[in-house]
Amino acid sequence: MGKKILYIALILMTCFSCEEIYQADLDDVENFIVIEALITNDQDVNFVRVSKTQDFYDNGVVSKVEGATVELINDEGHSFWGAESGTGNFVLFHNAIPGKTYKLIVVAEGDTYESEIELMPPVPTYDSLYVIPETIIEYRYNYLGVPFETEKTGLTAYIDLPIADSLSQYRFEMTKTMEWKIDPPIGSSIATFGWIKNNDTGVFNIKAPLRYSNEDLMRKHSLLFMSNRLELYLPTEILERDPHMVGWVIEVDQYGMSEKSYSFYESMNGQLEAEGKLFDPVYSQLESNFTCVNNPDKEVIGFFELSSYRYLRFFAMSDFGSTKSVMHLTSNTAVIPATNSIESDTAPAFWEIR
Repeated sequence: MGKKILYIALILMTCFSCEEIYQADLDDVENFIVIEALITNDQDVNFVRVSKTQDFYDNGVVSKVEGATVELINDEGHSFWGAESGTGNFVLFHNAIPGKTYKLIVVAEGDTYESEIELMPPVPTYDSLYVIPETIIEYRYNYLGVPFETEKTGLTAYIDLPIADSLSQYRFEMTKTMEWKIDPPIGSSIATFGWIKNNDTGVFNIKAPLRYSNEDLMRKHSLLFMSNRLELYLPTEILERDPHMVGWVIEVDQYGMSEKSYSFYESMNGQLEAEGKLFDPVYSQLESNFTCVNNPDKEVIGFFELSSYRYLRFFAMSDFGSTKSVMHLTSNTAVIPATNSIESDTAPAFWEIR
């Protein structure tokens, strides 16, 4: 996943009663097994991670679980075993089939953990995908910690999504790559091609219809915003060479989810947006769909997500001050490397133009 799932967030609370102050003992916290699993119709996306929670003051790396095994079983009783790619990390070379049911079994440290049986939804689709030039307001803080408004111009990508009995809950992960270029000097064919790549951050981008809605389409769901101001991204030494913004290449991972998976991500967003208020959600409210078979009273943290998957890529651009935008889908699947620049007489394989 583009974003690491946060399964546990311990909240310190100080309770006052007369003159007594309660201090929570956080030095020793029971180490629970954590299972993060995503199985889709694309084996390149599938993964299972088995780890353990750590003590509150332990700032070390995540505690991986050695010697675990992972088994995916479909409704016909066929088993697909996970291959360990690193301690506690597994891949499954199987494309799950929409309309079939699956369960996941994880054996770790002598215990067997079994997920609930989940149904694979249909492969997600969309009705419309488009971009609109917009100016947004962002809030930042000055050196005194006082918030102030700032405007950013650019364009926002929107998507219209169908609502059906078989699938009406969606999740999106975006990677955006801003392309910039310095044209070749007179008498030369060598140009500078540069790009800045980053993942969309923040809460999970999910969408479901409003309760009791009679609509058959969810309109204008926001995917992400892209600025058209080059000076926000490039250092002064490059800006002095007169670069221009070519546009944005957006990669979209679209997932079709069950209602249960949607509720899990909705709870996750509530936790990620928490600000330490009394009734903010805590990790125990993230309901796991795993059970320890040999010891039902043993707690396990995590979630088995069985979602259908679709990959989209498109190019978009809107010039500064313009009310018009350009956009097109692309079938180009060339890998986009990490942020970099090259000097060449030909554009990189992933390059897109308007």
